[in-house]
Amino acid sequence: MPRIKNSPQKQASRRAWDRTIKPIIAEAKKRRGFIAEVCRQLEKIIHRPVNRQQIDEYMNPDKTKRVEPSGGMMLNLLAAVEAARKAMNARCD
Repeated sequence: MPRIKNSPQKQASRRAWDRTIKPIIAEAKKRRGFIAEVCRQLEKIIHRPVNRQQIDEYMNPDKTKRVEPSGGMMLNLLAAVEAARKAMNARCD
């Protein structure tokens, strides 16, 4: 069965991801090293090497170039963002 690229479910999922990731992208622009810290935290969570470029694809400011991660990776990525925030705040204090 061929995949339907722009199904209503896929469009809704894309809009939800865009709404979720938008404030994180804004924070990444303000904080130097945020993407690298997210990458380190994600590696700790999934116990597997992750490229910074992969994180950049998920968090690309340009909607047309942004890649939506799978459900499991999405949850892990959001957990890594929270862990990165805590780690960076601990270093700043």
